[in-house]
Amino acid sequence: MATSPSGDENPPPYITANENEADEVVQPVILVLTGQHICAQASGMTPLYELSQDIRQSSHGESKASLSRVTRNVRTNADGTPRVTQRNRHIFDLKHLPSLLSKGFPYCLYPVSRSAAGNLGLKTLSFPRSGFKMVRLEPEKGQGLPKGYKAMRRSVSDAGTVFEIRKKHDHYEWIGPDGRRLAVEDDVADEPKLILTEPTSRETADAMVASWSLRIWHDSIESNTENSTKCEPASLSARYTLGVMQYPTPRACEEGRKLRAALHRLPSGSTLPIHLEIPTLHDIFRFGLTGLEFAKHTNKEMEIMLSHSLPLVSRTTERIRRTVRDRLKELGVRFAGGTRITNIEAVRSSGRNTLVLTRNGGSKLTDHDGHARPHLRQSTQVTLCTVA
Repeated sequence: MATSPSGDENPPPYITANENEADEVVQPVILVLTGQHICAQASGMTPLYELSQDIRQSSHGESKASLSRVTRNVRTNADGTPRVTQRNRHIFDLKHLPSLLSKGFPYCLYPVSRSAAGNLGLKTLSFPRSGFKMVRLEPEKGQGLPKGYKAMRRSVSDAGTVFEIRKKHDHYEWIGPDGRRLAVEDDVADEPKLILTEPTSRETADAMVASWSLRIWHDSIESNTENSTKCEPASLSARYTLGVMQYPTPRACEEGRKLRAALHRLPSGSTLPIHLEIPTLHDIFRFGLTGLEFAKHTNKEMEIMLSHSLPLVSRTTERIRRTVRDRLKELGVRFAGGTRITNIEAVRSSGRNTLVLTRNGGSKLTDHDGHARPHLRQSTQVTLCTVA
């Protein structure tokens, strides 16, 4: 943490803690990211914000960082000399969510301070111009589930743009919802800068700084894809034979992506259920539901995988059945039409808890707008995956 400036160094006036934040106006300023601090260039690099870590040195496995605003109070000592005290106020959490929990926004901001803006999500833009936008997230009910399933768990939707971050030549411009340019990004000598060009409210300034940090964190994580957490075939070679199968997604799937499933099997004669791992890429079977993702699987299995909230409390099938039933009830998931789960098995796969639920019968899949796709009416099973 930075040391408090001495009495003869006046901190920027807009970071004092004794002002009414609702009426506070942040004047144009050049902010510089250096290590874990965001400093004011014109004030001798006085720290204005502090991050819990260096977001430019992040790996794919990191899931959370925090942002605090540095507030200062000027007090008077007994001898009449001024004394500056410093306090960090936690205002936002930056989160990188797993694909099954991201609800379409893997990089999000969650407010901690009551004066901060609401939940915000980072969205990548490619057309008509490259860049990003920060959108306000609001809950909505998920629709368009496969026949025989109903989920009441709420997901999120884009409730409006807060900032549009437009790529322009070698820098980004930050545009407000009213079309005004609020800030410009610059990166000289490996020192990212955010130049606020317009007076803004304290809430907007904090949200902009947090969004800027989130965008830099996003770039750092995505540029380190070699550190991505994945299942390595070499680690399974002693017990498993790895086979990779590809299933074409529906013809209506944008960009014609393919759904890949990695099937891990024990040697012949073993009874370990097949483990289906869903790729993190977008596919037509994701409906934006929190913790829920559907995929077609020809082996007629329904699986709940990678769930810390479904511990292997016992090898007894009935106890595991009760655990699963209670958890699905908690998630608001029910099986309509008299569907019966015929078997529940618990396995330990690659150090992760895996519960495999098997049921008989076929399934008719629907797309995200609820319309049935006739060419998917096969005697296949739907794989339900949840991560908590």
